[in-house]
Amino acid sequence: RSCYFCQLTRSYPILKLVDIYDRQSFIRAYVLDNVHVCILMYILLYAALWYANYIIQRIEKSNQEMSMTVADNKMKLDKLLILKNKKAEFQEVIVKTADAQKLTTKYLEDEMHKLSTELITTSNKIVELERIIEKVIILEPSFPPSLPPEPPPRKYGIFLSRPPGQRRTLSAAAPATALPKLGFK
Repeated sequence: RSCYFCQLTRSYPILKLVDIYDRQSFIRAYVLDNVHVCILMYILLYAALWYANYIIQRIEKSNQEMSMTVADNKMKLDKLLILKNKKAEFQEVIVKTADAQKLTTKYLEDEMHKLSTELITTSNKIVELERIIEKVIILEPSFPPSLPPEPPPRKYGIFLSRPPGQRRTLSAAAPATALPKLGFK
């Protein structure tokens, strides 16, 4: 093959530039020697890209962890702020309740004082009334109280029986007189 290529290079001098068997040819001096260098550079470039990609992934992972930590801390901060606000509200309610309790206590003390003065006034009036009642002589009636009138005696016929509590009892004089017999002869 080299012989054939040599014959061609003699006929066409431009082919001397692409003769790979000649060390001084353009392709051998500038391209093929540089291809090894280019391949090595490509390998180094891909190794650098792979390492850069690895570093970028590690940075993204740490950024995600940091963002999760920041979100967690923000949530905790929000909860802390809510608790702080509730604590402030609770303290305000306690202060209001204490003020209301003081007012209620004062009102109850005033009412107790009023009731005690009214009680003292009422007891004094009762004592005065007892003194007046002791001075007054109440007369009792000289005649006995009237009894309620007795109801008229009931009349019972032949066919009605008397109630058990109202039967006549026979006295000592009654056996001497005989009761008339009713009936047919």
